[in-house]
Amino acid sequence: MSAQAATRRIRAAIRTRYALLPYLYTLFRAAHAEGLPIMRPLAFEFPGEGWALGVDDAFLLGPALLVAPVLEPGAAERRLRLPAPGPWYSAASGEAAAPGERALAVGMDDVPAFLRGGCILPLKARGRAVCGGAALRAPERAAEAVR
Repeated sequence: MSAQAATRRIRAAIRTRYALLPYLYTLFRAAHAEGLPIMRPLAFEFPGEGWALGVDDAFLLGPALLVAPVLEPGAAERRLRLPAPGPWYSAASGEAAAPGERALAVGMDDVPAFLRGGCILPLKARGRAVCGGAALRAPERAAEAVR
């Protein structure tokens, strides 16, 4: 991988992290006040789904965002099972996805993530500056998954 490609991927990851800051702060507050974990196994939110106990390659970031990282080097496909009830929405495309098992085409730049139906995910809009006052004044937006 070239240095430019690596830099592009790192910048994209940092932008995603900054966009998720309002949601992360909300999760940190809930962790402090109620003791809820920020990263959750699927069985935590879906205790009635027996299969979720065995899932060790996907997790929920709070109650709203299911993340299924690609763990195999050079993988072109990622198998994932979305818990019921649905629908779920692709964080990348916004397309609705019904609960159940699926195979996702993935590349080196992909981290499959799905927004749970009925949830609102507060996001920070990308500002011109990464730090300082300009970033703090950037307007917030919300990705909303409506049933």
